[in-house]
Amino acid sequence: MVMDKTTMSVQELSAQIGISLPKAYALVKQPDFPTIKIGTRILIRTKIKIIWNCIGEFQTPTSHQ
Repeated sequence: MVMDKTTMSVQELSAQIGISLPKAYALVKQPDFPTIKIGTRILIRTKIKIIWNCIGEFQTPTSHQ
């Protein structure tokens, strides 16, 4: 039985949606982007990535002030 991954790392998210790693980190640090934090590790549910991809929400903030 093969199980699909339910989470991905920020690096995997970056590669899958074709954005740079710094932009991927900026994306997951947005307050409305759901993540799972375990210690310093940030995980993204694969279903969340699919939903965000479908609605085109991949806009990273220009600055954090």
